[in-house]
Amino acid sequence: MTESAATAIVIVSHSRDLARGVAELIAQMAPDVAVRPVGGGPDGGLGTNLPAVRDAVTELLDAGHEVLLTADLGSAFMSAEIVVELEHRPAGERAVVAVDAPVARGTLAAAVEAQGGGSAETCARAAKESVRGWIDALEPVVVPETRRTAEPGAVIRTATTSGVRLADPDGIHARPAAAIAAALRAGHAEMLVDGRGATTLMELLALGARGGDVVGLSVTGPAPEPVLADVVGVLTRV
Repeated sequence: MTESAATAIVIVSHSRDLARGVAELIAQMAPDVAVRPVGGGPDGGLGTNLPAVRDAVTELLDAGHEVLLTADLGSAFMSAEIVVELEHRPAGERAVVAVDAPVARGTLAAAVEAQGGGSAETCARAAKESVRGWIDALEPVVVPETRRTAEPGAVIRTATTSGVRLADPDGIHARPAAAIAAALRAGHAEMLVDGRGATTLMELLALGARGGDVVGLSVTGPAPEPVLADVVGVLTRV
C-alpha cells in the first residue's frame, strides 16, 4: 500500500472493530488510499475519541493529503464535524470534509473515488451517491448529482459489445466492480450493462450479475473503445 492517493479517509466509529473492518476492506479495493480507522472511546470501549480523530486528520494533512471523514452514528459524525471546524483551512489549501453517509457502503464508495484521484469533495459526493441502490426503501432524500462529464469540447461517442460471458464464478463482486469503476472514471466514461446504469461501484454491485452470465455492454465517453476493452478484460478474467 503506497498511500499515494490525494485524498485520505478517517473512519470515525463507536466500535474499534467496525472501523478496522471497514479499513481492511478498503485496503483490498483501494490500496493507494491512506485510511485511518479511529474507533472506540479513550478507554477502548464503545464510544468516540475526539482527540484521536483530530490527531489522525492532522497526520494526514501534514503528509499532504486532503481528508474525508466518515462516521457510523450521530455523535461520531458530530466529532467529525468538530474536527472539520478545528482544522479549517483557508481557501486553496488542503480540504477537510465530513460526510454523513452509510459508514461501510459510503466509505467504500468514497475510497474507490479517491483511488481514481478524486478530491475530498468528490469523494463525499460518491459516499452520498452510494445510497442509490436502496434509496427506494428510505424516506425521500436529495442525493447530489455526480455523473462525470468529459472535458469541454470533447466529442462523446459510444462503444458497444455483446455476448460477454462473466468468467469469475462469483460474478461482479467487490473487487472486479472496483476495477471497472476505476477504469470508467479514468476514461470519463459511463456504462450500461444490458441497458442498466452501471458506472459507479454500487451500481455495478446492484446488478447481481453471476458467473457464467452473458451480458451486453455500452460505454459512452470521449474515448470509449479502450475503456470498453478494459472492462471486458476484467469481466472475462478469472
